[in-house]
Parts: sequence; structure tokens; C-alpha cells
Amino acid sequence: LRRRRQRLTLLVGTSGDTGSSAMEAVRGLEGIEILVLYPLQGCSSISPVQELQMTYVARAASNVHLIGVEGSSDDLDVPLERAFRDAAFKRAHRLGSVNSVNVVRLLVQVVHYFYAYLRLPEGDLRPPEGSSERRARVAVPCGAGGHLAAGLLAQQMGLPITLLAATNANDALHRLLATGELRAHGTVSQTASPSMDIQVPYNVW
Repeated sequence: LRRRRQRLTLLVGTSGDTGSSAMEAVRGLEGIEILVLYPLQGCSSISPVQELQMTYVARAASNVHLIGVEGSSDDLDVPLERAFRDAAFKRAHRLGSVNSVNVVRLLVQVVHYFYAYLRLPEGDLRPPEGSSERRARVAVPCGAGGHLAAGLLAQQMGLPITLLAATNANDALHRLLATGELRAHGTVSQTASPSMDIQVPYNVW
């Protein structure tokens, strides 16, 4: 960016789990601005610690901007999606992102699956009935579907794993896998796992 004399504006939506790490990664970097949207306490089950992590970084760096949204994670995704779908606006403001909507994150998560598989003791890998292939069963907490998508990519690359998709009361992915239909179903339920409190799983929407 410095060589090209260009700037980049990163738009990020977070339920609270990845926002502070995205902000910390770019704070103070020349030529990069980051704008992070998160659901306020009372509108989600984001914890005070998660919120403090983000507000601390936002106060410490002039290129970091934090906006609390009176709504759920699904609500804050609406303006982000509109911005990224507007090609002219995206080009004019040089928009990018660094969390779930960026395919690079999925590729890094694919590496996690391979790393975890290769760390398993041989005795923990049991072949399915009628097969000699040793497979690992991986339970994946699912909200937006990013971790599950990365697991599917790892499978396509030949990693012998069976994926178990786990959801909470916000079970949009369960309904998709059970019925083949992907649609929002009522309002978001607040649970102890805010990163899974999603009715619109944007990684597969």
C-alpha cells in the first residue's frame, strides 16, 4: 500500500470473538483504517470483557474505529453486505475485510484441521465399519458456518474426517442440513455462545 500510495478500509462485523484480534492486527498500520461493528450488550450476549478488549484498542489507535449496533449479529451484517455488494462503492473506498467473510480465514482454518488430525494418536483414529480408512470425527460449533466450510474444504483436499455440525438454539444450519432450506427463522436467541447466535449463516447464505 505504501509503495502504491494507496489506502485500504477494512469493514468487519463481529459478535465479539474476533473483533479485538482484527483490530489489534492492524492498529497503527499506515494506510489501513478498520471499522468494526459489534452488537451492544443488551442486544446480544457479548461479554463485558469482549467489549472492553475492543474499546481499549479503539481508544489506543487512531486508525481503529468501533461502532456498537443496537441489534444482533445478523442486523449488523446487513449494511456490511450492502457495502460489499456495491462494486462502485467498494472500489471507490477500497474496501476489504479480515474476518469470516474473507476466504483467507477459511484457508487458515483448513490448516487447523490438518494440524489437529496429524496430532492425534494413532489409536484414536478408528476406521468406519466396512472400511480400512482411519477417520477422525470432528465436532464443529456452528454459527455463520465458516469453521464448517473450512472442514468441508479439508475433506475435499483428502483429509479423512467426519464433521459433526453443532448448533445452539439458533439452529439455522441444522434446518439447512435437515430440510435443504436456508432461511432466517424468527429472532436471534441470546445464549452463552454469542458467536453462534446467528439466524443468517452468511458463510453459506
